[in-house]
Amino acid sequence: MVVGEFTEDADIVVIGGGPAGYACAFRAAELGRDVVLVDPRGVLGGNCLHEACIPTKTVLHAIDLTRQSSHPCLTGDPPSIDADATRKWIDRITKRLGGGLAAAAKAKGVEILAGRARFLSNREIQVAGEHVSRIRFKRAVICCGGGEQQSANGALTVNALCDSLDRVSGTAVVLGNGPWALEAAAICYSMGASTTLVPGKHPVLPGVPTQLVDTIGKACGFDIMQTGEASVEATNDGCRITVGEQTLDPDVFIDASSKPPNLDGLDLDAAGVELTDGGLIDTDERCVTSEPRILAAGACAESMGDAGMSLAQGRVAAEVIAGRAAAWDPAAVPTLVFSHPQLAWSGSCPDDAETLLIPWSHSGLAIGMNAGTGCTLICWDKESGTLLGAGAVGVGASEMADLFTVTIELGSTLQDLADMSPAHPTRSELLLEAARQALG
Repeated sequence: MVVGEFTEDADIVVIGGGPAGYACAFRAAELGRDVVLVDPRGVLGGNCLHEACIPTKTVLHAIDLTRQSSHPCLTGDPPSIDADATRKWIDRITKRLGGGLAAAAKAKGVEILAGRARFLSNREIQVAGEHVSRIRFKRAVICCGGGEQQSANGALTVNALCDSLDRVSGTAVVLGNGPWALEAAAICYSMGASTTLVPGKHPVLPGVPTQLVDTIGKACGFDIMQTGEASVEATNDGCRITVGEQTLDPDVFIDASSKPPNLDGLDLDAAGVELTDGGLIDTDERCVTSEPRILAAGACAESMGDAGMSLAQGRVAAEVIAGRAAAWDPAAVPTLVFSHPQLAWSGSCPDDAETLLIPWSHSGLAIGMNAGTGCTLICWDKESGTLLGAGAVGVGASEMADLFTVTIELGSTLQDLADMSPAHPTRSELLLEAARQALG
């Protein structure tokens, strides 16, 4: 045993303090279990709070405020973003939200331990922090989330971009094909840089219908390259990005590509936890791994995981441990992009389904808001009329995501939607209008 090492017993140990981790810990505590949560930061929130989700949305909201000056009813010089003030505001927001999570953990009796966890067996972990300790557990939940956002080849991370807005000028290249990448590109473009999004070998927003992705592409203002293997080479002046025969030498380079989960150093073999061929933790619908004592939730177990999905899976894992009939089997999971314009999509759109796209020019409110260039898309089973997917692109589209998700989860049909009394005037009523048009 390492000198100074001590051992404690825990009912449940949760590894990771991001959305999956704190949701699992809080729910388990609510159900009467004693919980120890281990996280390298020693504070809750994970990448969502400290690296990407909250910082980027804060910056994009500030940009939204400046864009309001382009409304035809307003006059005067357009405002601009103060990089230093924005950085300080993000710091205050993250500290405030992190403090709220810490207060909730204390109120629920969740012990937070700062350090890195490593499995010694299927019953014990070692935690290396200020002190080295061992924890014997009855059950464990791995919630270590997505990979840490680290710079390489002269690249900025998404978090570093939000912290270095005054560096954005000239030309910018963003590598990645997911929501974070589009949001980073939107930030660069809005800060005045000539911006190119390099999606790499996978398409932009996989799983989202091309009609919505194409609408974003036409309205976003920045260039989106065709898919293709991208290579990045460090140079004396920064970096060079090559895709096929095209080479880019940007002034600013942001790596917003998806990162593998933080599994290095966990020593999962010692615990008997197996991985999928894609390098994720293999789980069933109850979040249980190949070792029944150990569960996993969030981005370490779900290839397309986001913070919302992680929150839901974390709660499922806690309820499974408590013996409840819980499972992760969603009919729809929302995808959100807070770009300009925003995108929201939920559900699926199989090849044999029917689709209909309705422009926001059908909405008096959207036109009054100068947002008539948006659109709403629905996808349904042509035999039963059951709604399979729904989405929108436009100003404030993200706020419709739960409407789309709930509608699909409840098994609504086109007729169900067409028979509803709409909330008028709203842009969300176009979901019902689309259903009426689909019925002909």
